[in-house]
Amino acid sequence: MSSHGPSPEHDSTTVAALYLSELRHGSSYTPAELRQAIAQSYAGLHPSESLLPRYWATWRAADVGDEDLRERRLWALRMAAVLAQDEQQTGRAPSSWAVGAASAPAAAASPSRGPNPAVQQLRAARRLPVRVTVTVLGVHLTVAGLARQAGDLLAVPIAGPFNVGLGLLLVQLAVTAGAAVWYGPYARTAIDPLTEHVASCLAHPGSDR
Repeated sequence: MSSHGPSPEHDSTTVAALYLSELRHGSSYTPAELRQAIAQSYAGLHPSESLLPRYWATWRAADVGDEDLRERRLWALRMAAVLAQDEQQTGRAPSSWAVGAASAPAAAASPSRGPNPAVQQLRAARRLPVRVTVTVLGVHLTVAGLARQAGDLLAVPIAGPFNVGLGLLLVQLAVTAGAAVWYGPYARTAIDPLTEHVASCLAHPGSDR
């Protein structure tokens, strides 16, 4: 794992956040996209979890011969350099996540700074879509289970050719379509602004109040 320079334990939190993000390591991204991905990596953490230990644990658990992981780390290092260069060119203050790994123990040992409120709000906003998704899946599984175990019930007529099975199918379609239509506006009005706010707060510590 150390064939490409210093070991992952020496990587910055920027590299760790990009490595753990959902971005594809074969692609290039704008600084704004990189900051948003970093914010999402932080938002995906459990309140009691730290980003760097998760990153290190990923490497310790990985196969030392996994070339894909090494390529992803090299990509994360390149993208972190792109982000640092952009901050220099635009005069932005160094991001709070651009601290080296050596500073992590001190940060973890300090209880004075609680969880970022913006990150907590983003996590709360993401819980509702999860609940909606679980509800939709529950409806699908219920209809499938009834179709398998209670075929006679589904065949009960309601009005003419319209029976219980057709009614449940229409309910299933309505729930699925409703969830899909609802999520777009919800993401634009509730999740996207909070994601941008988290990125801004992480880039400028103290602005989350």
